[in-house]
Amino acid sequence: MVKDGLRYWPLGMAFLLGVGLEPVRAAEMSLSPTGLAEEELIALIEADPLAQARLPQSEGSAIDLLPLPPQPAPEVDPPRKSPPSLPTTIEVKVDSLPSPVEPPPTTTDNSPENSPEAPTTPQLTAEQAVQEARLALLREGDRYWQLGELTTAQTYYQKAKADLNVPPPRVTPPAVLEISQLPPAAQVYWREVQSGSQLYSAQAVPLQLLVEQFPEFIPAQVRFAEFLAQQGSLKEAYAHLEKAASLYPDQPEIQRSLITIYDRQQQWLEAALAAQRFALLNPDHPATPEFEQLAAERMQRFRRRLQGQLREGMVMGALTGLVGVALTGNPLLSLNSIQMMTLMMQGESALGRSAARNISRQVKLLEDAEVQTYVNQVGQRLAKVAGRNEFEYEFFVIKDNDLNAFALPGGKIFINSGAILKANTEAELAGLLAHEIAHTVLSHGFRLMTQGTATANLTRLLPAGGYVTGILVTSYSREMEREADILGTQILARAGYAADGLLNLMHTLKKEYRHQEPPLPWFSTHPPTNERIRYIRGLMRDRGYTPFAFEGVERHQQIQAHLRTLVDSPNPPKSKGETAKTLQ
Repeated sequence: MVKDGLRYWPLGMAFLLGVGLEPVRAAEMSLSPTGLAEEELIALIEADPLAQARLPQSEGSAIDLLPLPPQPAPEVDPPRKSPPSLPTTIEVKVDSLPSPVEPPPTTTDNSPENSPEAPTTPQLTAEQAVQEARLALLREGDRYWQLGELTTAQTYYQKAKADLNVPPPRVTPPAVLEISQLPPAAQVYWREVQSGSQLYSAQAVPLQLLVEQFPEFIPAQVRFAEFLAQQGSLKEAYAHLEKAASLYPDQPEIQRSLITIYDRQQQWLEAALAAQRFALLNPDHPATPEFEQLAAERMQRFRRRLQGQLREGMVMGALTGLVGVALTGNPLLSLNSIQMMTLMMQGESALGRSAARNISRQVKLLEDAEVQTYVNQVGQRLAKVAGRNEFEYEFFVIKDNDLNAFALPGGKIFINSGAILKANTEAELAGLLAHEIAHTVLSHGFRLMTQGTATANLTRLLPAGGYVTGILVTSYSREMEREADILGTQILARAGYAADGLLNLMHTLKKEYRHQEPPLPWFSTHPPTNERIRYIRGLMRDRGYTPFAFEGVERHQQIQAHLRTLVDSPNPPKSKGETAKTLQ
């Protein structure tokens, strides 16, 4: 390249001097045969690199000889000794070419109305920065979890939750059925239990020591629950066996004992769920067909009793309806009551379908395939391990910015879009859905309707009838909420999510509604948030549910980003939102 440029070096020097050239043919330029040595020319060009850059790139073209726009002088070292001038004879008519055209000066309008605003990065608060760092660790843990590298994944989950009050995971020893496999101390305790003594201390003390020090000994777990039931401590017996079943879900004797105690109290639904839970968690166990049969029988007993209650309520509804006709002259009072009771006689699924259709007409549903598919996939994953397979689970998204959800009989679950936006991970969203699925599994909505219908029939003619009904059923609803929290956490853990998903959502609820805690908890359909956090944390600790499992950060954030583009309109009218909230 340097050699090719030597022939045009005089033109380059002319350009460096700011002299315009008239277009001429290369043949009209005569160079003196006596020139600089090639090495000196190279040295000169190296001293000023712009000289060669200004040389034309093709011979015989006038456009090649046009000067370039002025450029700033480069910063170079002081020039070395100038080489001797090259004698040349160049016939040039300087005035024949116009001066190089200067580009118009670039002006910038910095007026406030025209100056573009520089993009500003929102400043994160300290709390937000911590949360972002935590989500980054959880996201990395999810990546390893999906690759099957569970140990590495749990390391990231533990780092992400190191500053949280997370119950430590429980290490459960393998189940033991023979006392000879335990240390001598356990064998001494067991001999005292089997001695036949009727003294309370002779049974209670050794059994308590056995289940505390040797929880793996299944016969002691069953015997202790039976002892508690004989003493009239049924709640303690239920709690003990539920805890034992969570530690050893594959031990049929624990579930048989639990079903027996439920049967004594004619708690057919609870007995059916206990049997169904064993069958779901142990599909290949030899005892699974037995438990499937037990579940079907107990569920049938539950339905027969419920139908009897409905018939009683139907008669009461007809009687009060006739009174309403006599007092008001409105025959619709009696008709509405009878229609409602007839629908309830058809069962939970029929009632849930009818209620879902009515609510879908009252609220604004979010009709977006991507969001709906996401919520449905999470919900169906939970429903598979929840039980009540006779239900057709469906999940609906309401376009509402509040964090809320509710369940209808038969597996119809409604969730607000605000719940998706305010849940930090898929596991938190799954915790909320698991809570609502638990309401369905436990037939809470159906049972409330049977009780609420009879109560409403007695009070609807009073001016404050609805208010009275709310008071009568509120305390029962609060107990149901506690049951749904407990079963929902179990469902969450069984589905493979981090078991603290519901617990973490409670913390979000606490922050979101910390100024809206009702002064009188009696009038709240949910227990106070602090209370819920406390017993869910205790449940995780006692039953060994791990918080170090799949969180689902990345996909959840993608859905959130998409959802934000869809919910920029204001909330639906309050009357519609209240419809949802009253059905929690």
